[in-house]
Amino acid sequence: MTVVLYTDHLFVFAQAERLRKQADAERLEAVDNLAQVTNQNSALTQAKKKLEGTIATLQEEAEDLENEAKNADDRAKKAAIEVRSHTFSL
Repeated sequence: MTVVLYTDHLFVFAQAERLRKQADAERLEAVDNLAQVTNQNSALTQAKKKLEGTIATLQEEAEDLENEAKNADDRAKKAAIEVRSHTFSL
């Protein structure tokens, strides 16, 4: 009976040791996964900030181009009026 209990204890101990090692391996894998996700998050945050800056620059450039187009249109209208007035005076 003592030998059976000792064998049972060894079996339970070996099983517990395997489970501990498996849990430790899973923990290490989770730590690695967390590090990877953290790095990806950091890279994405930096990329987002860069894109936001690019968008802001493009919006400013678009507004400048819109203003230039409006000014050019106003000058063209004034020139057309001036041409008509010179045409009528001839």
